[in-house]
Amino acid sequence: MPPAFSALTALLLVASASTAAYAACPAETPSHFVPDDTGLVRDTRTQLTWQRCSVGITWSAEQGCTDGEPAMLNLDDAHAAAREAGTGWRLPTLDELGSLVVPDCTPAALDARIFPDVTDLGDGIPYWSDTATSIAEPLKMHYYLDFSDGSVDIHTTGFPLAVRLVRDGVSP
Repeated sequence: MPPAFSALTALLLVASASTAAYAACPAETPSHFVPDDTGLVRDTRTQLTWQRCSVGITWSAEQGCTDGEPAMLNLDDAHAAAREAGTGWRLPTLDELGSLVVPDCTPAALDARIFPDVTDLGDGIPYWSDTATSIAEPLKMHYYLDFSDGSVDIHTTGFPLAVRLVRDGVSP
């Protein structure tokens, strides 16, 4: 496993072990997240722009992420959803997803003020990354991050998980 994945995995496991002691997110949203009223949030630390709503949910400036529910997609359908979202949108890498984890937030390891559609999907809050494992064919395994506790795991690409899209640089 590449060193970046080992370090991120270790960080997320430590972070998830420490979340049980906290009742909620810190009083202030981390300053590196800069939301706008169009349903996007810029992370000034990573220089990435994120969709605030999961694929399957519509943003409203008045109500936030309220219309719909997270689409549970296999990896091919998740890639198709990114293409349909428009120029530059893509699935995040495991490291990029990990950059959203706020260890002091519970019950989700994600700040719901920034990403207001974070809900338990029946078996945690699992989101696809676009980072493949080194497991050989025919399994085609990819990493995912569970925002219920910040843990990392793998699954076959045909399994349905939630998707949050990202793009590089400043949002238009």
